[in-house]
Amino acid sequence: MHGQTVDALVRRLERLEGEARRWKGAVGVILAGLAALVLMGQAAPPTMSRVVEAEKFVLRDTRGKARAWLESSNGAVNLALADKEERSRVFLYVEADGAVVAGGLVGPLGGAMPDPVPGIHDVGGVR
Repeated sequence: MHGQTVDALVRRLERLEGEARRWKGAVGVILAGLAALVLMGQAAPPTMSRVVEAEKFVLRDTRGKARAWLESSNGAVNLALADKEERSRVFLYVEADGAVVAGGLVGPLGGAMPDPVPGIHDVGGVR
């Protein structure tokens, strides 16, 4: 009977030791997860820039055709709007010295013509 008691105690001790190992492992995993959450929370939030800077912007339509340009070169600025065939129809230039040139290729009452006629006006509206 003494041998059975010792065997029962050994089985019980082995079971308790196994449970203790599992608890230690579970606590280790939980602590590692908590540490990871705390460390991830320390990272700076991503910032979103409210300014886009470039020397040239090109606006394209759904077919990939360039329909508008805004660019700066040698101190001058150019804005151009194009038709569906990428032909510049309306433009505005501001030269480096401040001179302004505006114009476009338009037909009567502003409608596009098959053979467009250039129309350029200075600041005073003189053609």
